[in-house]
Amino acid sequence: MQFLAVFRPLLISLLVCQTQGLITPRGFRFKEPKDGREGGCSAEDIAIIRTELKVVKEAAETAAGNVAGSPFFYAFQKPGNDLFRGKDLAEAARQFYLRMAQLADESYRGNDFRIECRPEECRLRSRDTVAVMTESVLRQFFPPSMWVKKPSDPVLAFCEPFFTGSSGVSTEQRLKELKQDVERLRNGEIRSLAGTSVNMGKVADTRSKVVMHELSHTNFVAEPITDVVRPKASVKKAMLDYMYDVYDCYQLAGGMWKSGSGWMGDQKKGARRAAMNAENWALVGMGTYFAKQLGVEKISIPGAVDGHWGRTPN
Repeated sequence: MQFLAVFRPLLISLLVCQTQGLITPRGFRFKEPKDGREGGCSAEDIAIIRTELKVVKEAAETAAGNVAGSPFFYAFQKPGNDLFRGKDLAEAARQFYLRMAQLADESYRGNDFRIECRPEECRLRSRDTVAVMTESVLRQFFPPSMWVKKPSDPVLAFCEPFFTGSSGVSTEQRLKELKQDVERLRNGEIRSLAGTSVNMGKVADTRSKVVMHELSHTNFVAEPITDVVRPKASVKKAMLDYMYDVYDCYQLAGGMWKSGSGWMGDQKKGARRAAMNAENWALVGMGTYFAKQLGVEKISIPGAVDGHWGRTPN
């Protein structure tokens, strides 16, 4: 009894701490640059990442609220394809973006989500690799060369090009640039936005698009889409990387993709691949967001005729 009397306050304190840990928003775990280990994020790195995460949260919420009527949804996805007969791809997309907004919000308590900067994984890939998303608890203990599987525990690694702007500029900078051209149009200085910076190539070349693409690879975010595309699969595949180029993603949704020296065509297969391609969903989300920010309905897709894409159902 004396033992309980002595240790009861300590036990209660521990229980309270554990309970608070369960209900207090945790946010992301940024790896710190200590002990000379690779992958640590400096204060400047974290500031850049947090700025873009806030944009992604807002962009995902915008997409979730407007996806069914967004021309970008019908440009980079094909919900009317027979593949989705009897299914609601628009609702799945809405849930997809809502989950993404959750993950981009630092108050979200879900997967043990960690962010690293310039880790070994970046060095093992090509120089132009901007970011890498993995889901493996082994990431904490072994180098990438020893990984054998990808269970839960997402790790988002940002590589050097993300920070230097050599591949993807800040979203704030890009919006400022595009708004200048939109303002020129409204002032009558130009007749149209054709040939200006207002195109999806510029939208795709932003840090926030990179983040949105990588978050699409997490099983948590992708689940609503994979449940529609592969409802009977025993193992759900995460989003893949069939295409990166804006025009190639547009063509993929329309049932065309490059193969060898030519193009292959299959509308159902193209619609399936587009639905499982992370870049297609990033383009839907960022296109919808940028259009709203600029006050325009559509943003040109380089190589595509504007009148031929993005038609919403009557």
